[in-house]
Amino acid sequence: MVGGGRGVQFRDLLPLLVLLARGTREEKIKFLYGVIANDGMHIEKGECLRQCAEWEGELSSAHISSLFAQGDKVNFETFNTWIEKNYEGLETAKWLLSPNNSLSLICHLETPTFYQTLAGVTHLSEVEVIELEKRFWSLVGNSPSGRIDISIITPLVTPPLPPDLVPGLFRAFDENQDGHLDFKELSCGVSAACRGPVMERQIFCFKIFDGDRDGLLSRAETNFMINVMLQISENTDHKLTKSKTGSGDNI
Repeated sequence: MVGGGRGVQFRDLLPLLVLLARGTREEKIKFLYGVIANDGMHIEKGECLRQCAEWEGELSSAHISSLFAQGDKVNFETFNTWIEKNYEGLETAKWLLSPNNSLSLICHLETPTFYQTLAGVTHLSEVEVIELEKRFWSLVGNSPSGRIDISIITPLVTPPLPPDLVPGLFRAFDENQDGHLDFKELSCGVSAACRGPVMERQIFCFKIFDGDRDGLLSRAETNFMINVMLQISENTDHKLTKSKTGSGDNI
């Protein structure tokens, strides 16, 4: 079944799975015999003891030796008669030949949906993932390129962000750096920036200013970060002052 050390191919594995889960008792006994028999014709005592010891660990050699009461080699007929009477003494044979074993080709566990899976690896709820996907496809539909590139993101974040900061923000979202955002990148980016714990948000912010993605902030990158943060702070203070002044005028 294993070809050239490359593993088991599905077309070879499938018949084995069907045999184990749905095979008749006779087919399973023939399978056991085939595994133990060296030449496919006989089972040799020494080889049988070795293989069974590997499968079962500590076992009674006298129990196995009863199979070879008439000689050091046995054929299928002898093995068939013996295993029918002694299969419960071998854990492997007992598991395979006992009726109503638990092996099944059907998985009864509920498979999580795409939204549940994405919610499980982000800090977004399932409902938020669904709503974000709606927004994603809306943006894609309005994109001339049919993709979410930096030209689509820019008007969404400026203002309040300065235009100079948009390339860094887009870069923090665009994990594979292919120039556009897929839904996973958008979800993970929104999660990290808006829902993640403090450390995760700090890492996301760091990515915005790490222009060369070397894991370090150079002097130029640090200066840019400080200037941008001051600019955002000034804009925020100006809006707050304007808002308070406007409120006072209305009173």
